[in-house]
Amino acid sequence: MSHESKNPMVTDVFVKGAVQGWGIATSSTIPNVLMAFVLIRVLNVTGLLTILGDLFAPLMGLFGLPGEAAAVLIGGWMSMGGGVGVAVALFSDGALNGVHLGILAPAIYLMGS
Repeated sequence: MSHESKNPMVTDVFVKGAVQGWGIATSSTIPNVLMAFVLIRVLNVTGLLTILGDLFAPLMGLFGLPGEAAAVLIGGWMSMGGGVGVAVALFSDGALNGVHLGILAPAIYLMGS
């Protein structure tokens, strides 16, 4: 009688995890981040981002953030990927800097979880 091991091979476990990770990325993370980039671009082009920034400037100022940072919190409330996407889009536009991202990161993760 031969004794076959019931433990899966490390490579099989890795491949299964990679397939599951790819599914999560393509069905959740990438669409949320892409939506956030498009949303910020639309708000920027229409001028609504400036209005949003002016509206939320007093509240966000309490935390040392510009008013536009409210868009990050709104995006983070919808999804973690969306919040990260909004933050990166605003960072690339120059509306946020590294200090702002450091302040917003815990909020994104707490709101998006």
